[in-house]
Amino acid sequence: MSNLLYNSETDIKITRDDMRHLQTPPSLGPRHQPYSFEDFSNTVCDEIVKAGFEIGDEEFVVTKDQSRLFGLLRVTQPSSLQGYTALTSTA
Repeated sequence: MSNLLYNSETDIKITRDDMRHLQTPPSLGPRHQPYSFEDFSNTVCDEIVKAGFEIGDEEFVVTKDQSRLFGLLRVTQPSSLQGYTALTSTA
């Protein structure tokens, strides 16, 4: 896809599969519960699919220290719905 803007010298391009190897930081207290990048990206993608859309291309980048994740997803309507418009009602 190559549309994600990132610095190739300091950022690392990864796949969702690669995210399972990234370490999630430890909790810093009872109200701080880090959420792994793998869980986050899977949750987002699962919800997009549940909403009836398809995910085409996807691209993810983590910073060198692996503290930040950036991602880009190409989301489309399923081919069976293309050409249809959503029905709306007004009160």
